[in-house]
Amino acid sequence: MIWIPPLLILLGFFLALPWLAEGRRPLPDLKRAPGKIAQLPGGDTHYRWYGPVRGPVIVAVHGLSTPSPVWDGITDGLTQLGYRVLVYDLYGRGFSAPFATGGPFAAAKQDSAHFLSQLEELIADQGLDDGITILGFSMGGAIATALAAARPELVDQVILIAPCGMAQLDETAAQRFARKVPFLGDWLHLAMEPLKITTAQRRTQLSGPPGFAEGQRIAQKQRGYFPALLASRRGIIQELMEQEHRQISKTGQELAAVWAADDAVVPVSGLGQLSQWNRAARQEMVEGAGHHLLITHPAQTLEALHRALRIDEA
Repeated sequence: MIWIPPLLILLGFFLALPWLAEGRRPLPDLKRAPGKIAQLPGGDTHYRWYGPVRGPVIVAVHGLSTPSPVWDGITDGLTQLGYRVLVYDLYGRGFSAPFATGGPFAAAKQDSAHFLSQLEELIADQGLDDGITILGFSMGGAIATALAAARPELVDQVILIAPCGMAQLDETAAQRFARKVPFLGDWLHLAMEPLKITTAQRRTQLSGPPGFAEGQRIAQKQRGYFPALLASRRGIIQELMEQEHRQISKTGQELAAVWAADDAVVPVSGLGQLSQWNRAARQEMVEGAGHHLLITHPAQTLEALHRALRIDEA
């Protein structure tokens, strides 16, 4: 019989705590899902339609940490303009399938190809084949850009809100360590990220529409949510979308971007970068807004989208 020192046992238990906590989190309860579930080849995907039965289609892609209810503040405004709006949860968020990390020793990534596959499968499942306006917020902006570049026959117009993909985002030393170092980085992320997000929410007091607050609360308690955040930071968050934007410029698809003047997450300098990659891009600024402008400034964001969509010219 091998004798193991008690301190070593305690150390092993301490190191295992973040994974034990993650394993105890429940899987998404699909009975509570407000929308429908598409059984896609890549995994179950939760989605909802808003607006009229007929009309031009907007497919909306949410960001890194906020599931699809982040759109609740502006969907009514978009549908009143005659649009049909499709929102969905990315893998590892909301009521979509949890992200499979491959275990604590695997530096799993959610790159643009990963998210593009889910989006293309959902669009095919919903029978959409052309004339789409793709709308992306934050990380969803990079996903929207990837779709428009890969499928120009499918996407007529691209609208980006505080989009990633123009410049590398700032990160703390701890976030950089977690992103670059397998296992120990995963441990640090799983140990610290739940506390970090809870603290940030209390500090900013982001409540938003009832659906957003409830959706965010549910997402953070589900298995796979926090590993998905790290996988995205290791993947698509690090990708610069220069080639995709230049491709969109060549194909002549309309592209507009809405920026938050006081954004501390996505650098507003991306406005200038985008104008270099696509000189035809139309750009709008929401003054006094931070990165969470969909929650804090929904009316002003909707006005900027109204201008970007050129409703008065239709």
